[in-house]
Amino acid sequence: MDNTKKGIYAILLLLFLFNILIYLNIFLARQIYGFLFLTLLPGFLLMKIFRINLGPLKTFLLSWGLSISFLTIFGLIFNTLALNLGYTKPLSTIVLVAVINFLLLLMLIIIWKYSIEIIPHSISLPRIYPAEKFFLILPVIYPALSVYGIYLMNTFNKNHFILLLLVLIAVHSIGICIFHEKISDKVYVTTILLNGLSLLLLLSLRSDYIYGADVHYEYYHFIQAINLNHWSIIAGDLLDPCITISLLPAIYKYLLNIDSQLFFKLYPTLLCFVYPLLIYAFYRDSISSPYPYLISLYFLSNANLLATAYNARAVIAMLFVSYALFILFDNEIELYKKRALFIVFLTTCLFSHYSTTYLFFFILLSTIIMIKLLNWNNLFKIGLTWISVGVFFILIFLWYGQISSVPFDNGINFIFQSISSLNYLFEAESKSSSSAQLLMGSGILAANIITQLHFILTWITFSFIGIGFLSFLTTFIEQNRSGSSRLSMWNKQFLNNKIYLAYLVMAFISLLTLILMLIVPKLSTGYGLGRSFQVQNTFLSVFFVTGGIILCRTIAGNIQSVNHVDKKQNNNYLLRSILNCLSNSPFPEITTRQEGSAKLSAPRAHLLILLVLIPYFLCVSGAFYAMYGTQFGITLCSEGYLYDYLYIHDQESSGMQWMTRLLERVDTSSTKVYASDFPIQYKMASQIGLLGVELFKEKKSSGYIFCGYGCIKNHDLNDSKLIDQSNEIYNSGGSNIWI
Repeated sequence: MDNTKKGIYAILLLLFLFNILIYLNIFLARQIYGFLFLTLLPGFLLMKIFRINLGPLKTFLLSWGLSISFLTIFGLIFNTLALNLGYTKPLSTIVLVAVINFLLLLMLIIIWKYSIEIIPHSISLPRIYPAEKFFLILPVIYPALSVYGIYLMNTFNKNHFILLLLVLIAVHSIGICIFHEKISDKVYVTTILLNGLSLLLLLSLRSDYIYGADVHYEYYHFIQAINLNHWSIIAGDLLDPCITISLLPAIYKYLLNIDSQLFFKLYPTLLCFVYPLLIYAFYRDSISSPYPYLISLYFLSNANLLATAYNARAVIAMLFVSYALFILFDNEIELYKKRALFIVFLTTCLFSHYSTTYLFFFILLSTIIMIKLLNWNNLFKIGLTWISVGVFFILIFLWYGQISSVPFDNGINFIFQSISSLNYLFEAESKSSSSAQLLMGSGILAANIITQLHFILTWITFSFIGIGFLSFLTTFIEQNRSGSSRLSMWNKQFLNNKIYLAYLVMAFISLLTLILMLIVPKLSTGYGLGRSFQVQNTFLSVFFVTGGIILCRTIAGNIQSVNHVDKKQNNNYLLRSILNCLSNSPFPEITTRQEGSAKLSAPRAHLLILLVLIPYFLCVSGAFYAMYGTQFGITLCSEGYLYDYLYIHDQESSGMQWMTRLLERVDTSSTKVYASDFPIQYKMASQIGLLGVELFKEKKSSGYIFCGYGCIKNHDLNDSKLIDQSNEIYNSGGSNIWI
């Protein structure tokens, strides 16, 4: 039996098992196997059909991304065709199972027709050495620590196990970097994958309910797709075209048969926990170990990524921005296949988040214009062309401008408002968003010591990035002048590749975009500096590591002079010891000779990088804040603004259930509902299904005022003369309703 038939039989067996688990509805088996089946197999088969043959890691990542894109795009096509044919319930378990079976069988027929090999001739399990087994023990228990730690936090308000998880990740990262010569790719890949899953699960499981702001509206759109059994434009708002938070999770929900609210909390985490691994794979072939791991850890040390459950559609869009870049800069895929995959991932980004799509379009357009102006067209052969950028713009116009006009109109207005805001460029009070002001040090002198440390570490990482970028730029200049490279940790193939120039231009555009975000008022308030930085971080994270290496080499340059002077004077032994701790470089080719001694290696740069990165990670994750006893997010504490207002408390849930029953008995066309604060407006969208609830300032007509936990705890409405306390009709101890 040839390999093609063996592969087809294996896939048929997997497909049969998928159908059996759905039919028997075996708890956990259906959910776990079903999710992996749907998120890996379609993309894997598409790779085989288009004869994209890569290594195991790239095959896994590309299968993951392609499967999500496949379910999104074909889900939309099938949904639209069904509605046009008069069938109003395309999103149902029986129909979706039939469609999935049909599409996968069609792929298998194509594979059989063209005798495409699915299973390689020889399969050997990776060998794990004793030292590697030792370093795999801790990561394997991370998910269990994460789940149990968040259970203790939710039930007993104890954060000890979460703190233990964060400290173990930090300590383990130090260990695998110090002993990187004894560690293979298997350990890095497993560790990064489990790091991402464990950390992203924390916020997903922090509450029994949806947590956040916009995510409540996202959940509302998801529930509407579930209730209607199809996706359509329902609210005429910005979220209608974002089908990766409505149509796609609805497909998963029907096939996996899982509670809607629980699944929607887990859904973005399950899709995006591979994000740091994608960044690792992006740089693995270009820079020596352990630096790709450090790049992925720095990338993971991003507040927006750790809050994926809070920023579902934005992080999913950013994931596919990185997928598009991953394809663009990969040199193993044929050019025409690369261009097709690039458009596929751009389309999935388009279906996820309008603002991220606009930002990435700006970066791509600016890059290709800069390449054209500098007359570097002959070097720019990586798949980014005027045609691909033009296709991307056409898709944006059709999806956001024609099918759902609100995002396109908002984008146009945003551009004009950003230009007009330049008139107020030098007015301090209108400089930028609150996050940008904090980044510039607003109020830092009055903050606690951990906040000050966080601020200092943040700017140290930025300085590393600046140094790294300048070094990267000078390397390009030297490479063109002499054909040699100072940054020898870069793979020579990468430096000599046409990809290098495109990467440099995109990195420059990314840095320029961040600077514009800081100085143009409307840009930072409209999109958010944190979101923008995560998009740019696909490029910039490598410069953090490069900057650390350059600084270490600068230190190493002084070791010889210190040793030379101290041999004569026989003093300053402590200084010499500290400097020599950084010796024994992973780059053996970077050495200098000393008189009568063995060669002196370049600095062990990962030690300096870890010295900055580990405290930075513990600050961003909130570990240092929890140890100090101050508020930071809700993962490690149950107090503060975020916990009081954005967290859904049981009392609020009970009050909203009571409100739901009340509204069923009254004429909703003549009765208005008011919210005590804007978080209650969001919560009512997900818990009651009410959009457009007005914020209570004054009652303009008869109706009900819902006061949430934060409002009651902080006595926000106690002094309001507009509320007659005697008109209270409900009190749960954490939510009130007045008439």
